[in-house]
Amino acid sequence: NLIKDGFAAIETYRSIPKHQRDGNLGMKTLFAVGRSLADSSEVDKKKLKKMVAYCNEIFTNVVKGGLDPQYKGYSTILTINSFVGNVAEVDRYYTQMESIFGGDIKDDIYNNIAGMHMLTVGNPHAAEVWMNYSKQAGKIIERKWYLCLMSTYASMKMDKCAQIVQMMMENGHKPDLEVYRTCIYLACGLRDIVAAEKWANRLTSSGEQLPLSSFNSIIRLCAKLDQPSAQRARMWFEYMLSSGLKPSNRTINNLFLAESKENLKKAIVDAMRRLGKFGLDGDPFFFHQAAKKLAEFSSVAEAIALKDELVARSSPEYWKEEQTELIFHEILKGLNIRLDKLCIREENVEVKADDKNEVIDQIKSTVEEMKQLGVRRTHSICAEAISRIGSLGYLPECLHIYNLCFEGRRLSNEMGIVNRMLKAHLRSGDVQSQRKWLRRMIKDELLTASSMSLLLEHAETSQGCSLLPALRKSDLNQKEKLKQAFLLFAGEEKLDSTWIIQKIEEQNIPDIKKNPRIAKAQKRSKKSSVSKPSKNRDKRAPASWPGNYSSSSSPEPESWSSRLVKSRVGDS
Repeated sequence: NLIKDGFAAIETYRSIPKHQRDGNLGMKTLFAVGRSLADSSEVDKKKLKKMVAYCNEIFTNVVKGGLDPQYKGYSTILTINSFVGNVAEVDRYYTQMESIFGGDIKDDIYNNIAGMHMLTVGNPHAAEVWMNYSKQAGKIIERKWYLCLMSTYASMKMDKCAQIVQMMMENGHKPDLEVYRTCIYLACGLRDIVAAEKWANRLTSSGEQLPLSSFNSIIRLCAKLDQPSAQRARMWFEYMLSSGLKPSNRTINNLFLAESKENLKKAIVDAMRRLGKFGLDGDPFFFHQAAKKLAEFSSVAEAIALKDELVARSSPEYWKEEQTELIFHEILKGLNIRLDKLCIREENVEVKADDKNEVIDQIKSTVEEMKQLGVRRTHSICAEAISRIGSLGYLPECLHIYNLCFEGRRLSNEMGIVNRMLKAHLRSGDVQSQRKWLRRMIKDELLTASSMSLLLEHAETSQGCSLLPALRKSDLNQKEKLKQAFLLFAGEEKLDSTWIIQKIEEQNIPDIKKNPRIAKAQKRSKKSSVSKPSKNRDKRAPASWPGNYSSSSSPEPESWSSRLVKSRVGDS
């Protein structure tokens, strides 16, 4: 690791007493740093700039000491500053070199300065000005810097390939295969199909054959256009075959992506036929895109059928490759969207329960198949499935998918899965399951502001909730309300409620900000209560509600601490 040698050289120099440092020692230190900068790409920029500042200080002391740095010393300190983009220092050292050495400055100095403006500073305009100045000085800029200048302009969404190629020719560089291929690639990146085809024609006119990578770039561009052109992509594919080139998996993938959604089924059949014709197995990317398009534009059932066909004709090792999980990801995504649509339709049109049950069963079977095949499970999409199914109150199904996806893993809030499961438990209305899940959350110290907000929202807005009047009108802070909410879920199990509150105190959970959704729900509830007739305002909640102390004529609400003391006495 050369860069360590550079830092070590600086530290060694600084450790020597000042009266023992001489000019030769300073120049040796600079030369060591200059050699080490070739390995500086992974170094923290602040550390690198600090090291360069020490180098400038050393060089200044060398000159003040009366030692002539000579050409090597000036070129080294200029190069060191160019690595961190010190434009002012580079200009100052170049001016000094020009006044001392005149026209004897070598080409590498001009190349280093041009590279600094492009790679480090990111200013292609300054680099272009410098390259023109170098040409006037009779210096030769390496061809790689012209290609770099094209790429830098392209990153700024500017097409300067034609002008830069002309600059190359004027500076004595003849465009070759690499130059034309770079121009095609950059034109495709800018989504300029006309420019890409123009550079392809110029390449073939020069006597060179268009490489496979350029064909792939142009065919892929046909799919990226605002109006994808499948006909244009097929034309370039036939041109490639007539040139004697064999397509790759990427070629088939790009050709498929250019097809319109109206011809989706035929496009998949044609792609499968081409894969077999050219002896290609097809990479997971193609099947991922096919499943995605089927699930998005056709039907999830067809995406599942494609997956089943792929499972039947592929080996188990195939599903252990990277990106294979994306095929299942798109199927699960499509099923989640379909479940959402059923829930939206339910608000306006009667939806059969069997329709929702069918989608939920398909989600379960897909996750089970992923585990059976050893597919790397996509926890994010499974977490979304749990969230959607849980919102409908299907708790057993949520637990089944959770156990399949997160089995053998320590309970953690990855992808927010713990809070998603908490929401599913709250939605289900199963009190025993709610208590069990809360115990797990507290035991593993996974209570977050979001989980507390969910509990308070459920306690304050749920119909028939025993703490509804208490939490809505009490002056308790958020932490006290949270404890009251936990007491609700503990129910008559006083030992459990004592243990839960003790856990809250042990974790020292800070107060949380009011959840906007709770405030909105409270505002809506308050508005509806105002609009009721006056004779209904005096209605009391059933006497069986332990939280029935919202009326002004009722006694003051009993604090959670007094309830806690009573529960402890009763337990003893």
